Amino acid sequence: TFPVEPLLFVALFLGLFLVFLYGSDRIDAFIAMLIFSAIILGCVATNAKIKDNEQLTNVLDGQFVRIEGTVVTIPKQNKTRTTFYLESDTVYSHKGQFDEKIKFYAQCDNIFNVKYGDRIVMNATIHGIDSKNTYFGKHYLSKGAVFTARKTIIIQKNKAHGLKQVLYTTRNYVSNLGNRFFHGDARELFKALTAGDRSGFSDTLTTNLSRSGLSHIACVSGLHVSILGMAVYNLIKRKNRYLSAFLSVLVVYLFAFLTGATPSTLRAAIMFTSYIAAETALMDNDSFTSLSFSAAVLMLINPYVIFDWGAILSFLSVFGIQMFSYRLKRCLAFLPEEIAESMGVTLSAFIMTMPATVNMFGYISVYSIFANIFISIVFVYVLYACFIFLLVSFIPFVNYFCATVCGFMLECVAVVANMFADLPMSIALVDKFDVVEYIVYYTVVFIFIFKDKLSVKVISVVMILLIAMLLIGAFLPV
Repeated sequence: TFPVEPLLFVALFLGLFLVFLYGSDRIDAFIAMLIFSAIILGCVATNAKIKDNEQLTNVLDGQFVRIEGTVVTIPKQNKTRTTFYLESDTVYSHKGQFDEKIKFYAQCDNIFNVKYGDRIVMNATIHGIDSKNTYFGKHYLSKGAVFTARKTIIIQKNKAHGLKQVLYTTRNYVSNLGNRFFHGDARELFKALTAGDRSGFSDTLTTNLSRSGLSHIACVSGLHVSILGMAVYNLIKRKNRYLSAFLSVLVVYLFAFLTGATPSTLRAAIMFTSYIAAETALMDNDSFTSLSFSAAVLMLINPYVIFDWGAILSFLSVFGIQMFSYRLKRCLAFLPEEIAESMGVTLSAFIMTMPATVNMFGYISVYSIFANIFISIVFVYVLYACFIFLLVSFIPFVNYFCATVCGFMLECVAVVANMFADLPMSIALVDKFDVVEYIVYYTVVFIFIFKDKLSVKVISVVMILLIAMLLIGAFLPV
């Protein structure tokens, strides 16, 4: 089967190409070519980085080493194991000392009381991650982990220093607030929305969110970043436009790094920065330029972002929303404006991400469109309640009142997810897309988008070719 990762770049390249051809009133050709070149350079840098890591793997694969580094994710624990991601400062092996930033997925067969941000020294046997053969290998690489560390023994633990320690302490503080003021699903949703901590999610909550098509609301992404950023910007904009721009961008990046700096949050932060810069300079902001630029930046930061499902879904959904949500909104003009806009955004994101979602989960959430339309109306207020609680969490009595309101709203989100997940036939099992089906699906989608610019003859010829491809693919031997 054809891997899903290239769809990200297919969408971006095609978007830039179409904008370059048809969008002269929206973007200069020079800017389009500049961003296109940036993505090409990002791909080249990605390939070079992967080759460097493969050479490192050839040297260290299977070695018993001592690692000094920092815990960069909130550790997960069960009855017998502790797992986390560790970024090394120094790796000692009998083949030499490596003073490089290498990320490890550490598997400890004991319960260790380590926290996000702790600096530790540990002994482990490490194995290189194969990105070509296994899904789990790609999953680890998408997090930036080049090695898995097994048979791990932690022999020393210290606190980090400086600005990093402030960030780590703040994330742990926010997560502990959730443990103190909330219970059950409300506690886990609060920690996920404010600290990016999903380590305590129960199997039931995870399943309900997945089956209802609402998993994305519990993963800090572009939606959360844009809501927070625009709230800060609009709050101060009338008093001082430049101050509001600076503070909103600062808050967005602090929030992105506080919640783990996932590719989807960094994508949103970069695009938000572009939007605010254009607003402040009284210029038009082009979403395709921002989207493409963010892709190039993320590839340079973490070359393995092309394996990250969150990044793939984030880019595809934003691309789809920008390309044709307004067209769907016009088709739904008979509905109230807020509902038509919500349905247009939800449908466009669903249409663009459907093949990637199928290849990720193996099924489609039948009621996801309705669940997302329902939840989108109130979710912004849920986030506002969480952020307001954080601001007043140190004030006696007021914090408990806000926690009660916030907890009730979070429980409602969990109830909505459970309600849609429990409906009859809530999921439809679908076979994964192969390369021919990808081509056919997205060609049909783009014909719909640009049907006004294509003649009936051209559309007919393309459809005949697509049908022929499907028939040939169906009868070819596997």
